[in-house]
Amino acid sequence: MERRANIKFYVKLEKKFAETYELMKKVYGDDCMSRTQVYTWFIRFKNGREDSNDDLRPCCQEASNRAELVEKVREIIGIDANFTTRMLAKEINTSKNTIWRILSQDLGKRKVCARFVPHELNDDQKSLVWSIAKTLLKLLKTIQTFLIRS
Repeated sequence: MERRANIKFYVKLEKKFAETYELMKKVYGDDCMSRTQVYTWFIRFKNGREDSNDDLRPCCQEASNRAELVEKVREIIGIDANFTTRMLAKEINTSKNTIWRILSQDLGKRKVCARFVPHELNDDQKSLVWSIAKTLLKLLKTIQTFLIRS
């Protein structure tokens, strides 16, 4: 912050970049910002910027409303699991990478045949799958015996 304020001060004094950088090197020595960073901030202040704070990065903006995004994605996937990451990103107005992170990390989903499904089944889901499989096997045996008798 202090270094940026100094760069802003030199810009206000209408110093040239080379002179500004040399003064910064003289004042801060080895702790001086890189030439590129000094130039970047010099140009920003020269173009009329007054704020010396960092710009808010897109990842920080997403982190601030991440819980809302997770809920929106959960709702949409609950209604239609066939949504692609591109469709979700367009619907929610965010990046595909953010959607992918939400689906894989926050919701514990992975893509299987164009549907997002949980990585692991819970105990209730496992027992439901087993009961359906047993029912289907019984039905298959019944159909086979019916076909053999016919």
